[in-house]
Amino acid sequence: MQRGDYFIHPDNFEIEMEDIMNIVKEIEVILEETKISGEYWEKGIPSSIMRMDIELNRVIENYANLSKEDKKLVGNDISTDIAWSLLYFAINMATYSLRFSEQRYFTNGLFALGMILRVLDQREILLVMPLFYDVSKKNKLSFQKILDQNNDFADFVNKFLSRREEDKTLECMGYILTKDENNNPLYKRTW
Repeated sequence: MQRGDYFIHPDNFEIEMEDIMNIVKEIEVILEETKISGEYWEKGIPSSIMRMDIELNRVIENYANLSKEDKKLVGNDISTDIAWSLLYFAINMATYSLRFSEQRYFTNGLFALGMILRVLDQREILLVMPLFYDVSKKNKLSFQKILDQNNDFADFVNKFLSRREEDKTLECMGYILTKDENNNPLYKRTW
């Protein structure tokens, strides 16, 4: 499909292909702006949510409202570089979910992982799933919105949640829960 092409959805309304691809373009612009400023990549996870995270949350919420078919189309346009950035974003959202007990950050972090499921090796995504599991237990946040998607990522999450308890821990995937210099909780890799 090319610019100007349309999709006919089951609900019999048309969406221009350009509207769907704007999600990837917006992510690219956000990432490029932060790369130029250097702000995001040098500071790690700050005490308060950064502008890049706010912007990515907005874009990912737009993605979350797409149909299953449109989500696949967006996923097809995600580069490896964008996928790694979205993985990092997901880790940040797990941390912010822990700090602020915020379902929105939790769900958007998971949606980001769903966006990259077919781009990165799934083991990379599996490595960060215990962060979300830990947050869900500590702050009573729910995977339900993801599980309701009835897609490949929902199956992936369901399989993870079906694991034995010891196979969902931070430690089994090489993470610990520690504190940053401002005494904020922080997930840290041990490897």
